[in-house]
Amino acid sequence: MISQVSGTLLSKQLARTIAIRARTTRTYCQISTGGVDQKEAWRDPHSISSSLDVQSSQAIIKRLESRGTDPIFTSLFDTYFPYVIENCDKALEIGAGTGVVCRALAESGFEGTVLGLDQSEQFIQAARDYASHLPNVNFSVVDARNLKTGVKSFGSDFDCLLMHTLISHVEDPLAVLREAREVVEQGADLIIVEGDYTGLSYHSATKPGLSESLSRALVTATFAQPGVVRDLPALLRQSGWSLNRASGKCVSEIGDEFSYWKSFAQAYMPRVSGSGMISQEQVDEWWADQLEHVKQKQFFASCTYYTYFATAV
Repeated sequence: MISQVSGTLLSKQLARTIAIRARTTRTYCQISTGGVDQKEAWRDPHSISSSLDVQSSQAIIKRLESRGTDPIFTSLFDTYFPYVIENCDKALEIGAGTGVVCRALAESGFEGTVLGLDQSEQFIQAARDYASHLPNVNFSVVDARNLKTGVKSFGSDFDCLLMHTLISHVEDPLAVLREAREVVEQGADLIIVEGDYTGLSYHSATKPGLSESLSRALVTATFAQPGVVRDLPALLRQSGWSLNRASGKCVSEIGDEFSYWKSFAQAYMPRVSGSGMISQEQVDEWWADQLEHVKQKQFFASCTYYTYFATAV
């Protein structure tokens, strides 16, 4: 068992590791439990999805499709789908993953065309398979850092760009936003949905120190830019976009609700233990504690997501 004192020490040790990570250059990692290079284990797997092995890619594909059917996740669509359906004819999603957002938009009544881009060939192949029944939805393998070249053959008449939980996974958010501005004409819309993962928390009434450490470790192992949503007002202005409005939505599960944050933890816990920072025994102890909280209707996990609307200037 891990005491409150050892949980506090673990939290301090993790904080030092996070600080070191911020000063180091990383080149690769694996999301799978085995074979994770400890020096690289903290790198956001989504930021290097084009170079992941098949096992790691399939794990992420499973996670993306799982959350895509979760009512908690799909409720975020309500913050911008109505606007896109009413005001746009040609939409481009950057960082489309397996195409969950593109499919949902088309199936919600959007009659225009939708193009989804992602740097991972495995993600795009899955996206094409899942959307084969939708004639107005297409996908292409394009890196967000090289949009201008990647979408050249598709034209520059996109009237709406979508970035649904993309910016937190890129190494250089400003560069991606500038690149996005280059592929549209003045007046085009940009809609960004992103979480403030610095506030993501799994609570524990019985093991608060351990739970705090695991929450921070999950965030560090999953997001390249966990707090970038707070920088977006400035980043948008610096990259040729004018912010129109923004709103926030708390995504939480409380009591015995446990689906969205369950699949998130299950997908990325192997990277936490594989890093060597937190042992498998400690991860298992935390997970058992979380499951017990669900059983006792005492579970609590939350994160605030924001939707930004901007216009190309």
